[in-house]
Amino acid sequence: MHSKNKKIKLNAIKTLGKVKNEKNISILLQIAKTDESTKVCREAVSSIGRMKSKNAIPALVEMLNDNDPQIISQAIRGLLVFKGDKEIDEKLKTLINHENETIQALKRK
Repeated sequence: MHSKNKKIKLNAIKTLGKVKNEKNISILLQIAKTDESTKVCREAVSSIGRMKSKNAIPALVEMLNDNDPQIISQAIRGLLVFKGDKEIDEKLKTLINHENETIQALKRK
């Protein structure tokens, strides 16, 4: 995951998500918050969502505050698994008035 090669890094991140070990959530969150590559950050958030774990919810909610619409979109997708949970629904409703049109459209869908 610390490779300079983006393909290697992306594959390592995908593998962490597929393993579905909740201990990896904090590692993936740290990558999502700090890596310079949007692709890498987006894949880290996707891997968190891929776990489909309630323990991933705080990390996904935190990523809703990111500046990158692609990252926010991945966080939304990860949270949609928990649609119907009152707290999650409320968090997602706040995105209806998001400044980015893509996020607004995604939320309306």
